[in-house]
Amino acid sequence: MKEAFFSKEAMEYLQSIYPHVNKSMFNGLLNMYGLKSNNKITDKSWCSHIVETRYSLVIPKEVSEELGIANEITFPETVNVLYHVPSNNIDVVDALSYACEHMVEQGDEPLLVIELENETAVPKVIYKGKEIRLKRHIYFDWTTRTGEPTEGGLTYIVEHYEREEHPAVNRIERRVEGHAFK
Repeated sequence: MKEAFFSKEAMEYLQSIYPHVNKSMFNGLLNMYGLKSNNKITDKSWCSHIVETRYSLVIPKEVSEELGIANEITFPETVNVLYHVPSNNIDVVDALSYACEHMVEQGDEPLLVIELENETAVPKVIYKGKEIRLKRHIYFDWTTRTGEPTEGGLTYIVEHYEREEHPAVNRIERRVEGHAFK
């Protein structure tokens, strides 16, 4: 399966049960292990037909224990599990590794906060819960997503000085979705 994604409805279901696991991790598991369909069939002497189809995400026990989730998660019949497979491909193993490494970092606090009191004030920047001091350059660009994979997305850049033994400029930069293609 090439770069598949759970539907919004399926993701809400998964995160209601396992809030400590982020969306990237679930989508990585989907790409690595796929979905298993469970068909409930009625069998009459004159015909057979599928009455109900439910889908399960089945993952190895070692992985499920490491993540603290069940090794088989069956979706209710009412949840639409359909997923989207884009035409471009990414390395699923890299996406899964990144999600696993950063799963603990996800919390209730926002990733980036930029506060501006007025047009001439120095912006207050908080990144991953820590205030950035000695700011040099702040850039933030967000564009609405469209149907094209290269459109829409987010870019932010925060440059700041660090006072250590040798002063240096530190640059935090991230390009997401369509902005990553620029």
